[in-house]
This record gives sequence, structure tokens and C-alpha cells, in this order.
Amino acid sequence: MEKIFSNQKINCDKDVFSRNILFHNEIVKISTLCAKNDIKLVLLKGAALIELIPEYSYEREMEDIDVLIVKKDYKKFKQVLKTIGYEEVRFDPNVMYNSKLDIQLDIETKVWYLDYKKNYEIMKTVAHLSNYNSETDAYILKLPDMLDYICIHSYVHHAKLEHKWEQDIEILCKKFGLKNCADEFKNKFFWIINNDLDYKGHILRFLFLSMKQKIIYFFQTIFPDFNFVRLRYGIIKKSQKNIFYEIYVFFITIFLYFIRWISLTFKLLKFFNKLLKNLFLTKLLARV
Repeated sequence: MEKIFSNQKINCDKDVFSRNILFHNEIVKISTLCAKNDIKLVLLKGAALIELIPEYSYEREMEDIDVLIVKKDYKKFKQVLKTIGYEEVRFDPNVMYNSKLDIQLDIETKVWYLDYKKNYEIMKTVAHLSNYNSETDAYILKLPDMLDYICIHSYVHHAKLEHKWEQDIEILCKKFGLKNCADEFKNKFFWIINNDLDYKGHILRFLFLSMKQKIIYFFQTIFPDFNFVRLRYGIIKKSQKNIFYEIYVFFITIFLYFIRWISLTFKLLKFFNKLLKNLFLTKLLARV
């Protein structure tokens, strides 16, 4: 990456660029190991953009590396990461962290807003970075799919306007002649994005899904996978494998499900209470 732009005179943030060189080198290392272990590694968001558009690494701030893999490769992928210094993060089992490099890697096994069939299709149509003159042995979503992903991540998943993501959208559209769909999302969800509401991202994600996906999302939120809950709350000790400990873990996990349900109920009540107050005040001010 250093060689590509060594002769170009561009205004850049040196700290951002040097950090992105570190990210790039790590992406190359991980993608090479994935290729050797027959794991299809799909880069998302910033990681995809700095590999697709290397000059963007001069200014694009990176906080972590986001990747998408198929679910069957999840455990194998984690084992690969552990061989190069990554460890599981207790409070989020889908995050791996390398303390020496201070790099966090977020793992997705599906595109959350797509159903099973569309997730299967999107993984079949990913593009290898070599198609865009990159030497990185990894994949990215098709460009229209990548644009949708960034828009939905910004305006739905996080329910906010952030300069970094808006710039991602603008650069991607200009570079590859894509139609900018950002305004469509902003206008559609303006009423919630521009309100100071707690948990609005969670609510907007739920509203964005189809009815079938809403039901699945609801039950997976309240009743996530046992292993996810156990890892998240740190209630597994691998050294203890007796029957009494397993019974203890089972009942603690059930208890945690109950606590999650109570917590989510109060969060929803708090959200809708604040939303109704905001709507009431908006209507009241409109009459003045």
C-alpha cells in the first residue's frame, strides 16, 4: 500500500494512514490464512473500502475490521485467528481482539436484514478483490449490495447520521457510478433518526424487517443461542465438566434469559414513552 501512492502528493492524515497500513497488513495476513484453510472471507464496511479504494486509506478512520463468513466456518475461523494472537472478548463472543496490535475484529455469519435464502445468494455472488486489481486474497459484496449494506448499517442499524459513513457512500457512488440511495433512507427514517431516543437503532432494525424476520429477530433477541449467552456472561469454565456443574450452567442460562426478557421489556416501555412525548410536543409546537 505504501508503494501505490509514494509518488502522489495528497493531503492526508498521517496518523490515520499509518494506522490503516497496519489494518491492511493484518487483513492480508488473515485473508491468506483463510485461503489456506478454505474459508471464504468477505470484508465489510471500512475494511472493504480501503482494500477496494486504496487511496481512501489516507483519510478513512478505521476502528475495527468487519468480516462476513458462512456459519459452518465460524469455529474454524476463530481457531485461525487464535493462532495469530487474537482472543475472544467476553462480553461479545462475535468479537476477537489482538492486544499486541490493538485490533478488534467483528465477525458476522449473516447479513442481518436478509433471510436465509437471500443470505445464501449474496454469498454466492460476492466478488474477489482481484477483480479490482487488489492483491488481497479476500472477497467483498457486489458493489450495489455493499452500498445497501453501508446505508442500512448507518441509517437503520445505528439510526444516526455520521460523517464517516456518509463519506463512504459518496465515494463509493462517485468511484463506481452507483446511484446514491442515502437520501432515500434518511427521508424514510427521518422521524426516528433525528429524535434523541434510547435504543432507537434496536427499534428501527425491528421495524425494517419483514414480518417473518420480525418474529425470528424477536425470539433470537430474547432467547439467543445458549453458547452465546454463556460466553457473553462468562459462566463457562472449561476445567469443570462434571454433571452438577452442567446443571448449574443450564439453570443460570435460563435465569439469564428471564433477566434479558425483563430488561428488554423495560427498554421498550421507556422508548415508546419517550417517543410519544416527543410526538406530543411536536404536534403541540406545530399548533403554536
